[in-house]
Amino acid sequence: MRSISRLVREKLGMRFREKFDESVAAKGLPPVHWGQGIWQQILHVYKVRNEFVHVIPGISQTKLMTPLQEAERALVVLRDGIKAVSDLAGLPYPPWVDDDIDRGWQGVYAGLGVTAKTYFVHAELRGKKH
Repeated sequence: MRSISRLVREKLGMRFREKFDESVAAKGLPPVHWGQGIWQQILHVYKVRNEFVHVIPGISQTKLMTPLQEAERALVVLRDGIKAVSDLAGLPYPPWVDDDIDRGWQGVYAGLGVTAKTYFVHAELRGKKH
């Protein structure tokens, strides 16, 4: 199975949109429309990612503690984005994109948990009981 990683070059980071467009054009694929649909949503997630990674001055702590619904939405957008890139390249998308119920590694130390032990100490001081 061919990989979608062949479509885009590494280190898209800065100038993500421009570098992505260059990679798409270099492969002779039709350009994407960044102003609508999944491509617009990907740009929004990328903008938020930059705010978080580079901690834009003045960003509030509340914003950094994103509500679960927003984080879940970002995951959906990124998964749909991987599918869109795969479709653009005419390649199947990786099966892990739909893996939302993975129980994680089931090895020797799987399911790390928390264990607490409590000790009670009773002591008497000379002449007084506590």
